[in-house]
Amino acid sequence: MEDETEGIDWLGILATEEEIKENNLGRSNCIINRWDTLQFYIKVISRMPGQASNTQYVVCYGNRLDNEAIIDNQAYDEDVRINDYVKQLKNYFFRFNYEVNQAGYFVAKNIDIISLSETYYPGKGYTTIPMIVSKHPVYSKDTVYDNYEQLEKVLKEGMYVSKLNKYNTTDLENIPYILFHDTETLEYRIIGNFTRFDYDPMKGIHYEFSELKSFLFEEDWYDDVVSFEGNHSLLYVGDNVHKKIMTKLDESEPIAVNEMEDTSVEENGKAIWEEVQDSEWEFIEHFEAVAKKDGLFYTKRDLINFHTAVKSSSLVILSGLSGTGKSQLVQCYAKALGLGDEGFHMIPVRPNWNDDSDLIGFVDSMHMVYRPSALYH
Repeated sequence: MEDETEGIDWLGILATEEEIKENNLGRSNCIINRWDTLQFYIKVISRMPGQASNTQYVVCYGNRLDNEAIIDNQAYDEDVRINDYVKQLKNYFFRFNYEVNQAGYFVAKNIDIISLSETYYPGKGYTTIPMIVSKHPVYSKDTVYDNYEQLEKVLKEGMYVSKLNKYNTTDLENIPYILFHDTETLEYRIIGNFTRFDYDPMKGIHYEFSELKSFLFEEDWYDDVVSFEGNHSLLYVGDNVHKKIMTKLDESEPIAVNEMEDTSVEENGKAIWEEVQDSEWEFIEHFEAVAKKDGLFYTKRDLINFHTAVKSSSLVILSGLSGTGKSQLVQCYAKALGLGDEGFHMIPVRPNWNDDSDLIGFVDSMHMVYRPSALYH
């Protein structure tokens, strides 16, 4: 099955020597492989809204980096060639998506670069935000918005907005706003406080809201975004700015109110919460506290959705790029439930896992015996 996150555009920087060694990824962050190609690791520093801030490393081959700004001086001696290349790589952000090779490694492709911003510092993270750019359709048949007022009108009338490119639409429920970038004024504007959404691959996104809110990007936020030329559907926003936007979104006055939405939400919410025991909500609060204590970044909606899924089904599948917090979420849930080694068992599998023997064992036909998995030892 194709990993639906492979087509997403991620943001990264060159991994350090220390990070590569600490994660047992190799002897160096940049080597010359057997095909005489420079090979290095990119550290992912962006995440989709609501994902944990766990780190992933992706292999990148120099011959896939089609940019004249970074030069591979093959005439140099091996050590000089590598050091010169690394010195250049350290100056750039990388935007890319990836593929999984036969060995199960993530390999970067469709790579673009932009100079590292002065505000970047080691350990800084970015949240990937959906964006609409004026006068630039994402796809050829998309609706074009000449200005923000046209977009606002469409949202107020409950019409489909636009499709997204290089973005994981399953994560839209974790982000209650979108960005509008005006190419004439160069301003960014936030609009949202969306409560639900419906995504149609042909029509685009239909957002629902009880209170629609909007405000301009503050002046000191502009230094904390990363934008690539030609990308008209997403923007990388510094995690600190994203938190400020979420706070301001809660505090701002609405520009429109959907009375029908208010009524339905209130009535449905009342009916639902009347059936929920106090202990259930107490567990969610406890679950959230355990996650925060472990340094994990999940929205309460994420935790509620996961808890509901586990209670509703005997099989829950979490999809996403390796290192984005799927395992940590499960471990955190087990910790919140107070499960010890007897009640919880984690079985690691490879990224390209397609065999259930790790879970249930397998038949050893040579010796005519059943070999149970580690789960039953």
